[in-house]
Amino acid sequence: MATTLSTIRRVAVVGAGAGGLVAARALREEGCFTAIDVFEQRGNVGGVWNYTPQTKPTDIPSVDPNVVENSDEKGTYISAVYDNLGTSHHIRHFWHMHLSNRSYVETNIPKTLMSFPEHPFSSTVPLFPHHTQVLSYLCTYSSDLHSCIQFGTQVLSIVPSDPSPGWALTTSCNPSPIHYDAVMIATGHYNTPYIPPLPGLSTFPGTIVHSRNFRLPQEFAEKKVLLVGNSASAVDIAMQLLPYVKGPLLQAIRSPTGSAMPPPEGIKAVPEISAVHSDGSMSFVDGTVVTNVDAILFATGYLFTLPFLPKELGLVAPHGERVMGTFQHVFYQRDPTLCFLGLPTKVVPFPLAQSQAAWVARVFAGRLTLPAREEMEIWEKGEVEKKGNGRPFHYFGFPWDVEYMDAVEAMVDRAKGEGGLEPARWRGWERWVRERVPKIKKAFEETGKKALTMEELGFMFEDRGVL
Repeated sequence: MATTLSTIRRVAVVGAGAGGLVAARALREEGCFTAIDVFEQRGNVGGVWNYTPQTKPTDIPSVDPNVVENSDEKGTYISAVYDNLGTSHHIRHFWHMHLSNRSYVETNIPKTLMSFPEHPFSSTVPLFPHHTQVLSYLCTYSSDLHSCIQFGTQVLSIVPSDPSPGWALTTSCNPSPIHYDAVMIATGHYNTPYIPPLPGLSTFPGTIVHSRNFRLPQEFAEKKVLLVGNSASAVDIAMQLLPYVKGPLLQAIRSPTGSAMPPPEGIKAVPEISAVHSDGSMSFVDGTVVTNVDAILFATGYLFTLPFLPKELGLVAPHGERVMGTFQHVFYQRDPTLCFLGLPTKVVPFPLAQSQAAWVARVFAGRLTLPAREEMEIWEKGEVEKKGNGRPFHYFGFPWDVEYMDAVEAMVDRAKGEGGLEPARWRGWERWVRERVPKIKKAFEETGKKALTMEELGFMFEDRGVL
């Protein structure tokens, strides 16, 4: 028995980053919604690709998903923004920091794989675009969507409508509740840093920084640095630090990633930290000790936070490890008129968000049904058995992200009727590139970061009929 949704005509989208933008496009392509309202707390599209030089303090340790940093006291600043008529408006901007947006960093994904289908990057942009070029790309992609977006508007609360169905949404610009039949959450998960509660961390005499607040590697010049983490972003930070730090750069690795390349010269891998000491020394789980550490840089990811949703919905895990009660990382099982885009990590986010948005839009338009709640719950239990109930629940990586996109594509293709935004359809070429991303990025860096195509780096795809 399928889950039946009431007729949906008014949809709110929270966030105008890549996920929110493709969500608005997918909804518009259905041609049946009377309201598509995107709420963006900053003054421009782009989400995490809106780099700002400011940083803000992070709690140490940082393990509480209920701490909200987006307030006037912590994390906002005022600037002038001009509308289409040239009128200046002073609005609040929010410091939305993300590892990928340091001042001179390019992406970890080649532009040909990263882009939304049918919206390629310019041929003049490097194979791994600078973050400013990604923002420019998103601005161009969204040029026809601005009529849907309310900038400088923070969503304060989203609660079930009374009487139901639907949701009542309040914002910083309109405290009176606004009713929507459905809500899509596309705020990402790079807002609240995760810094683990290591024994003795509060006694460390040196500098403690989360990757969100990392800006210039020169700030660590001639310092003995311990980098915690082994994600693609951690590797990126390590490469920036190497020319400056007092070598070797220490990198604490709890578990290797499937796509990790061998560490370059100048990096010394150490195991998981067991304790931090007040004299600047570190103990590790294998019994070794390192002394005279000047700085600890945590590239340990972020907590999932949904501060505008009632805790009673039971969506955020107690320590922010994941979002609970979803079906396929998208639909809220208890009421699928609430859904999420972009929860999976270790993925190629733009095309994945497009596939998710295409699926959601067809469901909201009534062209697709969802399984019964019991079946959706069984799916989640199965995922917990495979991945655990913690942070790895939303982890993918190759080839699991490709398999997930295939599954979403298959669901989209069961929709009634024609039209709608197409999902990202990855075939032989996309799979071939996805598997080789770390090697392609390494070659790009070794050849001066100027290549415009993979072929320039010697990567030639041969179509052997792989689907």
